[in-house]
Amino acid sequence: MTLTDEKICTDLDLDASQYHGAVSPPIFQTSLFTFDSFESFTESQKQEREKYVYSRGVNPTVNLLEKKLAQLERGEQCKCFGSGMGAISAVFLSLLQSGDHVLFVNNIYGPTSQLLKHLEKFNIEHDVVDHNLKNVESAIKDNTKIIYVESPGTMLMKVVDLKALATLAKSRGIITAIDNTWSTPLFQKPIELGIDLSIHSLTKYLGGAQ
Repeated sequence: MTLTDEKICTDLDLDASQYHGAVSPPIFQTSLFTFDSFESFTESQKQEREKYVYSRGVNPTVNLLEKKLAQLERGEQCKCFGSGMGAISAVFLSLLQSGDHVLFVNNIYGPTSQLLKHLEKFNIEHDVVDHNLKNVESAIKDNTKIIYVESPGTMLMKVVDLKALATLAKSRGIITAIDNTWSTPLFQKPIELGIDLSIHSLTKYLGGAQ
């Protein structure tokens, strides 16, 4: 059964018995975790994505947040970073290599454009195209690895047909990623429309700051 967004926000994976009956789970501010033996510590190190070893890898508070965000987005998994640009950088650095091409669609957040300019020295090229689908198709190259979009776009709020864009990209074997900060998954679920990766800056609308 698919939970409503409201239920995901309030109830998903919440076991109050773990927290002495507290309605809201506590914030785990620790960086380190203790172990019953050195052997259990070394074994946990081999599974740092699943075991609590060091909060850089996984932390109970962050783990719960990631589960909720993945469910809100109807995605398979979620990974939180120290900043929105950290998340965007991780997408490019993990998927791109020398000789690849990135196609930007729509108005793009300034620091994201600056990041791709830095990647030019590693022989990673990029182009910017408007949200007209025919123009997007014409701008695709043989080495296009990622189509990156903001919709609504920064400043001008231009909207892209995400389903059509995803269909086009999949037909060419291209990964799609969206900065979904403006809409949040409460108003737009790009993964359900076929987009591969959805990225947010949590300090903006999703975190209630603006």
